[in-house]
Amino acid sequence: MAPSVISQKHQHLYPNPPSSSTVNIPHSSSSAAELGCVNCRCSSNKDANESAHLNDPSQTLADSMSSLVLNPHFQSLNLDLRLLHDNITIDRIPKLPARNVSFTPLTPEAKAADSSHPSPLIPEKMPPSFVQPHPPFHVYPSPVTNIRELTKPNAYKRAFHFEIDVSNYPLPDGEEWMVGGSFGLMAPNDDAVVNHLLLLLQIPNDVADAPILLKTNGGRWPTIWAEDMARELPTTRRELLKWSSDFMSAPPKKQLIRLLAEYAENPTEKQILLFLVSRLGQRAFCDLRANNNVTLLTLLEAFPSVKLPLDHLLSVLPQLMPRWYSLSNDPAQHNGILEFAVALVEIEKVGGGVHYGIGSGFLYHLAKQWMDGKRDLVLPMFRGLHRNAFVTHFTSDGPMCLIGTGVGIAPFRGFVQRRLMNASCAGKVWIFHGCRNSELDELYHGEWENQSENSGLDSPGSPAKQNNTEVDALEFHNDPKEGPHHMVVESRSHRKVYVQDELRMKGDIVWNVLNHPNGKIYLCGGKQGLLRGVDEALKDICMQYGSMSQNEAANQLATWQNPLSLKYIKEIW
Repeated sequence: MAPSVISQKHQHLYPNPPSSSTVNIPHSSSSAAELGCVNCRCSSNKDANESAHLNDPSQTLADSMSSLVLNPHFQSLNLDLRLLHDNITIDRIPKLPARNVSFTPLTPEAKAADSSHPSPLIPEKMPPSFVQPHPPFHVYPSPVTNIRELTKPNAYKRAFHFEIDVSNYPLPDGEEWMVGGSFGLMAPNDDAVVNHLLLLLQIPNDVADAPILLKTNGGRWPTIWAEDMARELPTTRRELLKWSSDFMSAPPKKQLIRLLAEYAENPTEKQILLFLVSRLGQRAFCDLRANNNVTLLTLLEAFPSVKLPLDHLLSVLPQLMPRWYSLSNDPAQHNGILEFAVALVEIEKVGGGVHYGIGSGFLYHLAKQWMDGKRDLVLPMFRGLHRNAFVTHFTSDGPMCLIGTGVGIAPFRGFVQRRLMNASCAGKVWIFHGCRNSELDELYHGEWENQSENSGLDSPGSPAKQNNTEVDALEFHNDPKEGPHHMVVESRSHRKVYVQDELRMKGDIVWNVLNHPNGKIYLCGGKQGLLRGVDEALKDICMQYGSMSQNEAANQLATWQNPLSLKYIKEIW
């Protein structure tokens, strides 16, 4: 029976106590609103056919909550459990995920006898050899040659500039590093995070580091892009968690929560976890998944009775994938040195504190070591296919508008370096540089303007808040020695202007660039809001300067993005 009186500490779990001991579960014809999930893209229960009758005759569900409500990790999830109560039958529970991974001990003698397998005792700076990116590329230890911070203290988001040496990188014949290109970084999970997970899984260090033979039933894991097949690989448990398993950046899926429920020893924890993956708990699951800060660690802390075997866990965790970074220099001018920028991603933890993004956090730790004087640093990286939009559609002539916010401005530094090599084209570049406050977080401050065609971008300069050569710019007769026209757009200072606002103010320039036979616009940034704002600004410019209707402007924008006549190139993440 549902309790007739619920204590205050349980009220947030039961805002509306049921009036009877039974609940009518909505039938399959019930609406999404009745099920509590509207416009949700969460995983479906199409294969879910299990059910569970949740009733412990020795105590009510509310009484059994006592230990959970005292757990701050559980409280921080803010789960909506109003539909969960005594004597309820929960249906449409997903099947238990298959166990596709197994371990067997690997003795030093057996390891020595099996020469076909690489030793699992590899350097900590590099991933195991079975981590295989796009063939024929392999992960390469690129030496770090320089790191500097690009932002000032109190900037909204810290950003760093990296330089790495790829002069000995084994490029295939006919391949080269391209302006506008990118590379893959095989960033591992942070050691502290891996240690925390091992602790929650109750795996001691000696077991975590003991050599094992990993056996998989099929798939590509843990190799990223190698052939889909069954495998036997020597490794360690720690290695698999550090280099091959993403348990920090991917929102929890139902198969993971179903797995947690299977191994929960506390009946109440099991009830809640099964409820979350059931049809009845769809809204609560959607709310949980919408919280980007919830990780496997959060769930294990919230449900401490879960005793999860690592082999079964690895069967459901997603592959840890490479992180991609755009080049911020023209490789042709820098003799085997690649440069790139990274913004530190800080994610609020459920319950307080922050953790870093996997790629940016790894690079931030390298930056701290560099600032402390350490110099023997390497980056586990690979070239990749070099088929991103900026590589395939960059042109070295014709006027261009470069629109970027945050680290999205970084690839255009390489564009400008390439254009400065051509005296006739150097002045036909307009940079719309979005940042919050130019005094704190304008990237590559002073490296854009007042450069001659042979001077590069290393001389100091002052940021140009406005373009003072509009008349010349419109006629494309400006002096190439002036360098690119750089407009800093600040969204959090006294100006409070966004890049789309600046585009409208410079609409005559943008219109002339787009109507030039070789004119192009490049857009780079990390928010969908940026894309929508710039698209709307370009349509407004079409209507104002091209005398188009709204529909005609939308069609014109689509034409400019047609691969056959591409004039508007975007890279948004």
